[in-house]
Amino acid sequence: MSLTQLSIKRPIAILMLFAVLTILGLQGLFKMPAEQDPRIDFPFISVSTVYPGAGPGEIETLISKPIEDAVFSVNGIKNVTSVSQQGISIVAIEFQLGVDVDTAAADVRAKVDSVRRALPQAADVPLIGKFDTGSAPIMFLAVRSKSGRDSREIRDLCDRTIKDRLSQVAGVAAVNVIGGDKREIAIQLNRGKLDAIGLTVSDVVSAIRAQNLNLPAGRVTESVRDYAVRVVGEFKDASEISELEFTVQLPSGPKSIRLKDIAVVRDAARERTESASLAKRDESGKITESTDTVTLSVQKISGGNTVDIARGIDKQIADAKVLLPADIEITTTSNQ
Repeated sequence: MSLTQLSIKRPIAILMLFAVLTILGLQGLFKMPAEQDPRIDFPFISVSTVYPGAGPGEIETLISKPIEDAVFSVNGIKNVTSVSQQGISIVAIEFQLGVDVDTAAADVRAKVDSVRRALPQAADVPLIGKFDTGSAPIMFLAVRSKSGRDSREIRDLCDRTIKDRLSQVAGVAAVNVIGGDKREIAIQLNRGKLDAIGLTVSDVVSAIRAQNLNLPAGRVTESVRDYAVRVVGEFKDASEISELEFTVQLPSGPKSIRLKDIAVVRDAARERTESASLAKRDESGKITESTDTVTLSVQKISGGNTVDIARGIDKQIADAKVLLPADIEITTTSNQ
């Protein structure tokens, strides 16, 4: 029996068949995740180790070579290369196609842990990472002030308010803040006064560390309740640091001095190593205006629905604008 004859003799069955296909199609349309690019798992693992102050030669001998020797015994390796730069070692491991990346990462981590004690004590813990195409940011937001507000204040608003709200969106893996000024307490020592008293920079650093502490001080028991007791000794602002008092041994005997006697303490901004700007272009593509901004990049979890996450971020931004100052402007510069 042909399809035409079946449709004439069994119209209800054909209508039911098409109804089922329509329902399944609609379900697939609304439930299937939408992605700009297909997910591809590349069999690459990287091991990054930071060793501050070390030169490329020391990095290669003390870190890169031991890690290379350790991971060579992992199954399925195709190629191992390393880059030794000033203060950092990066060992890249390429596996054969078909190797499970998660299992390979676990094997590499075990091998690196086995040689951890052989690495310099001053080196940071090696970081094992996988190459994931889905880890690229799906959205960039530019935050600026229309009234010329200080960039350090804008950065603080991003760190304390906007970043926390965006991190609450289901499917968001990380929110990174780029640009703006970070707060830093700058202590500028007077070299001549240090030499006259007989102090070194290390002496001053040790004195500051010793008095900038919050320590547990036991407990107090009252009836059926226990209260924890803490000694709060952290500095609140730059003026407290400048009043720091410590004793030095002079030929004439011990003398008490304050930090402000030998240094200038300022509540300043950390030296920038990165910056962000929002540019406007005319019809010909020429930049007509460039404004210093703070940028937030949003990364999603592996397998997360980009469309749903973007909608959740847009909702959080709308809610956050009620809490932010009226002059703060949030612009979406990129949205997948």
